[in-house]
Amino acid sequence: MSQYLTESIKYLFNNYTQAAKGPFANNSVGEYIRNTVPQNFIESKLIDKEKYKIKASVGQGIWAQVPWIGIFRAEITDSAQNGVYIVYLLSADGNSLFLTFNQGFTDIAKDKTAKETVDEMRMRASNCIHKLNKHSFRSDENIRLGRNLTNRAEMYQKGTIFYKEYQKQNLPSEEILRHDLEDMLEIYEEYYEKIYKGNDDFVPKPTFISSKENVTMQKILFGAPGTGKSFKIDDPAKGYGLKVVDESRKFRTTFHPDYDYAQFVGAYKPKPVDAEAKKIEITYSFVSQVFAKAYAAAWMQYFASGNESTAENQVYLVIEEINRGNCAQIFGDIFQLLDRDSEGFSQYTIDADCDFADWLENNDAGLKSVWDNYKAEVGEGKLKLPPNLNILATMNTSDQSLFPMDSAFKRRFDWEYVPISFDGKDAANYQIDIDGSFYSWKNFVETVNDKILDLTESEDKQLGEFFIKPDNGNIISKERFLGKVMFYLWNEICKDEHKNGSFFRTKDDGYFTFQDLYKPEKKDLLKKFMDELMKEEG
Repeated sequence: MSQYLTESIKYLFNNYTQAAKGPFANNSVGEYIRNTVPQNFIESKLIDKEKYKIKASVGQGIWAQVPWIGIFRAEITDSAQNGVYIVYLLSADGNSLFLTFNQGFTDIAKDKTAKETVDEMRMRASNCIHKLNKHSFRSDENIRLGRNLTNRAEMYQKGTIFYKEYQKQNLPSEEILRHDLEDMLEIYEEYYEKIYKGNDDFVPKPTFISSKENVTMQKILFGAPGTGKSFKIDDPAKGYGLKVVDESRKFRTTFHPDYDYAQFVGAYKPKPVDAEAKKIEITYSFVSQVFAKAYAAAWMQYFASGNESTAENQVYLVIEEINRGNCAQIFGDIFQLLDRDSEGFSQYTIDADCDFADWLENNDAGLKSVWDNYKAEVGEGKLKLPPNLNILATMNTSDQSLFPMDSAFKRRFDWEYVPISFDGKDAANYQIDIDGSFYSWKNFVETVNDKILDLTESEDKQLGEFFIKPDNGNIISKERFLGKVMFYLWNEICKDEHKNGSFFRTKDDGYFTFQDLYKPEKKDLLKKFMDELMKEEG
């Protein structure tokens, strides 16, 4: 693969800062950046030169404190002074290059104060962040181009919408640079269609977490039972794509009320040894569990990639039903590691338990083969999460009272709500078979969820579209429906409201209990219930 982007970026890193100390006029470095670098980007074949203009600037008359390479969609702008565009910005010290989705400030500032200009740019940025897919880019206001910046350089910081930093001493591969630029061009295209042209029907190209470099994820997917939270983690088309991730990079566990630190991390356990079949000796050794395995795998992948977090070396620790366990007890002091810095590492190291530390150093399944690298990066007897270790968890809101999470734990995770939705899903076609009469699962769920909301004044216990799966094809049998759906509705919703607003009732039979559904003399009760319920819905 030709190294067009790598060559251009390395040239900036290696030459600009020194050149800027000398004369500006007729300088070969300035000429190369202005002329050759844009041509390199065209030669990369990533950019449609009929649609985009590429410019590079090192200043006008004097060296720029922050030189740039800009990519401008001709219909929007051809200048860094106005409109929205893609621009690479070299930091003032020459040690970092930022790929940014940015906006010009000159036109905005014509009739505004400096504060009003910044406020306007942040408002426009917020609109973009709300409407556009940011891919793996950051969208905070923490980009730093240097100290004592000129007004122009300061405005580059203030105008940034999305960004990613490349460091001189840790420049990623050409493949990653190309992929990042492709993602940024997709953002630009989405901006053009959805915001610039106001085309709300525009559907951007889907992106999959498994196919590109990934920012560290520490996320809890939450929602009503059956909304497909675990499915979303695995789904490569509409979720995070773990289904296509190599098994050696995926680790899964499910929390429950008796789950503890030893089951999560590992513990010393006895092991019988048959010594020459004459007597049984008991030895003890550390038995690693899911966290220890994921932790070691992530560091092994990180070092194998040359101390980089790449698309191909992401490791995922998936925790199902995270709120069904006592998180404070399960995580113990590992809790401190969940604070991540801007690069994805733990902000603080902690001391490892001696048995865990010994396993990491001396066990082949640990970090024995890369111990010197680990000791240099983290420290002997220490723990620190690497940036390629991602933690994804699921949580049913109906179970949130089992072990309430404190705010300190919650704020160390991003939270993603997974709503109840039948759009484009097989569940929209499910049918419930009640003694030969068929009822739409989708209509049933929508009707019952309204009743749950009226009765409980909460969405937590509503039914998700995948609360139940069909027995055969798209048919849900009466027995399965009774045992799973009706029992849940009675036990979790209506039992405590019996004869006090419960929707377990029919006109002829009045209020009934779950047990009534199994009485021979009331064999038609469920069908009557469904008929009246669906009639209400209609």
